[in-house]
Amino acid sequence: MKKRIAQILKDLKVGLVKMSPGDYGPFKPRKTFKTWEGQTVKGIEGGSHGPMTCTSAHLDHNRTIEAKVRAAFRDIATEIKDENGFLRIKVDIGNKRMRELTFSWDQFPSYTRSADLDPSYKTYWFVLTVKDSKI
Repeated sequence: MKKRIAQILKDLKVGLVKMSPGDYGPFKPRKTFKTWEGQTVKGIEGGSHGPMTCTSAHLDHNRTIEAKVRAAFRDIATEIKDENGFLRIKVDIGNKRMRELTFSWDQFPSYTRSADLDPSYKTYWFVLTVKDSKI
């Protein structure tokens, strides 16, 4: 079951949260986001917005991602539920163990100017945390 979960996450394009560097362009490498503790964060890239955003296209894109995640896990999940903005998916992985995948929306800076992060441009990421427990 663990391999199936890993394949689903790969198909959903779960990867490290990335931020774009200063010179915004298609060929510039993106920097991996790290927490204050130095840990990387995994998620699915969602819509972006900035000070000139006039539509809700980024939110529509985010809803589409949520629907894809639900559909991908529908067959193997023992429980899928929304709790206060968190999408919690529980999967029985065998040997009396349960894997809980928790997705939540968070915003990260889209790019930097000079060395500073520009707070007015953001990209949504459907951040993933995984926890195993005994049944």
